[in-house]
Amino acid sequence: MFLVARVREGSAQRAPAALLLVTLALLVPASLARRRFGIYAVVPLALAAELGLARLSERLLPVVARVVPRLARPGALRLAVVLATVAPTFPHLLAPPWVLPEEEEECLLAAGALPLTPGAEAILTPWSFGHLARYLSDRPVIASPFGTEGGAGALEDTARFWFATDQRTAEEVLARRRAGLVLLAQPVTEAVGLHPFAPAGTPTAIVRVRAGAHGGPVRDTDAFWRMVPNRLYFHDGLASSDGPALDAFRLVWETPTTSPENPALEERWMLVERVPGARVRVSGARGTVTATVRVETGAGRRFTWRTEASPDAGGVATLRLPYASGYNGSTRVSEWTLSDGSSATPLVVHDAHVREGRVLELRLGAGGAPSAAFTRRRP
Repeated sequence: MFLVARVREGSAQRAPAALLLVTLALLVPASLARRRFGIYAVVPLALAAELGLARLSERLLPVVARVVPRLARPGALRLAVVLATVAPTFPHLLAPPWVLPEEEEECLLAAGALPLTPGAEAILTPWSFGHLARYLSDRPVIASPFGTEGGAGALEDTARFWFATDQRTAEEVLARRRAGLVLLAQPVTEAVGLHPFAPAGTPTAIVRVRAGAHGGPVRDTDAFWRMVPNRLYFHDGLASSDGPALDAFRLVWETPTTSPENPALEERWMLVERVPGARVRVSGARGTVTATVRVETGAGRRFTWRTEASPDAGGVATLRLPYASGYNGSTRVSEWTLSDGSSATPLVVHDAHVREGRVLELRLGAGGAPSAAFTRRRP
């Protein structure tokens, strides 16, 4: 009301008071709707608070003059009012400042330490973590809270990758944006926040059970589980009813799991790398060929990754293997085992074979295949 009165008075303070009122009217509701606007609302709120405290001091001055004469000075009274107002916040202000958890910082530092592949230098992240990834990994990012560093269509391409339901689409987006790494984090948040930027006709992945001023419970749809990033995040890219194994990606780093019993609350970070993968052409198989490998992440989580392929008309089954035997970043991987159900052959795959898309001709049941058998690059 004090500011409104200033505007109506038509005094020299009219313009500043009107500007402050407009700023408050815009930023305070925005900060209530989206917390990220709170940092912008701080300035007009602080100015309004200063004016309010000064006004309150003027009103209290006659009363204080009768009770505590020594405080009957405008400056002293204003200081006392300010201290009484902000004192409850002192414990919070003296607390350690918020910093990125150590495991997550290590994840982004690891992204910067991985070998750079020409044409795949960038890292695609949830837009809210883009500035952190840019700073700690020193890699280009597609989008961040400070803008769309990837240029026009950056958020649209980020959404196109996130809502992709087939691997080819996901790969095409990353290749066009020269992104060789992807940071997976908070899938539910991305499924909600990026949907307005998704291609037309993209099904809703998360729906609210009850809507209200502050939102409400949410529920995933079938579309959520068909999204490539979510299959990587929750199921390590394994084959399922939603599609074959995602063999263009390998997990190179992850933070410890936060909710092993309830995946819906999981908040770990996962760093996956887009790779050509070693191509293995298997002949002599009596049926579907399965390639399996044991994986242990740097956080100690273990799982078995597998892919399969059926022989073509020429009797050759072609598999794409995204993991190298040994270390893939901080992820440790065993040698591969290829089997058609009646015979099995071990296979050691080197990192260069995965990065360069080398092709191996292998006859099942002919014994172990040395790495020297990788004689040509993928066409």
